[in-house]
Amino acid sequence: MEFNMLEGPAYDAFLKLVDAVKKEGARLNNLSMEEAWGKMGALQMVQLLPQHLGVAAASLAAANRLYGYRFTVAVAAADGLFNLVPVPTGRVIGIWGWVDSTTGMRTSSQLNITVGSRLARQWPMAYAQGQINDAAHRLDPLLIPASKNFVVTNACYLAGNLDFMFLGVYAEPKS
Repeated sequence: MEFNMLEGPAYDAFLKLVDAVKKEGARLNNLSMEEAWGKMGALQMVQLLPQHLGVAAASLAAANRLYGYRFTVAVAAADGLFNLVPVPTGRVIGIWGWVDSTTGMRTSSQLNITVGSRLARQWPMAYAQGQINDAAHRLDPLLIPASKNFVVTNACYLAGNLDFMFLGVYAEPKS
């Protein structure tokens, strides 16, 4: 289930995800929560960006988009595919939703996210399309720990482009 605003149950799910990312980041780096996240903590949490996923940010400037990823599918009923890099050692990704910035005809029906060899999530895309902010905040956010490969496929029912960005956090050691 998803919501178009980060409030109520969606906000609660977000807070649980942030807490899980903090705990996993501390565990992966062999730190206590205070050592990891205290005032002088060794870790930081930032907004998830395409670069954290090993994806060069698509140039969406022509479409007046400032961020995100672009799936291009040439044949109807095919799946777009991102083979994303493994999450680097000592880092954690948390994803709680996405923003769909596709213009024109919507082509996508769902995102399938595989972590390791396990299909971790199947998120329908239709909800975000046409909402006030084109966002979907999930009640079943996803935590992706270090060293896990993950793949995102986009189930499409028409040929075309899907422009979107994950809503997420990225925990990493401070530089």
